[in-house]
Amino acid sequence: MLARYIERSDTAYPDVEASLEAGKLKRTKLLHGCLNSLRAMDAAAVSKSTAEFLKYYLKSEFDSSGIATLFSIEGTIVWHVAQRAGLEITGLSDKARAMIITRETLGIDA
Repeated sequence: MLARYIERSDTAYPDVEASLEAGKLKRTKLLHGCLNSLRAMDAAAVSKSTAEFLKYYLKSEFDSSGIATLFSIEGTIVWHVAQRAGLEITGLSDKARAMIITRETLGIDA
């Protein structure tokens, strides 16, 4: 569903777009930046917005209790959608990269 959302223009979901833009939560705004970068097929912007989101995630949510402390579900989704679109996310710190579930982080040969 996320891939379909990203592939469509921002006019396809005006209520969702308006809600995301009006939101006050930093997490929501950072994820919206990731989605817009993916929609624009801009690898540099995807890398930057994903790095910003994961930096925020590590700072604000990493130490909370629960499964979310092991990885970032949203970061993982953004990474995989970018890969599917042929965009490479670069410039992530080792700590941020470890928050994304990939075959590599799971120890599975690609």
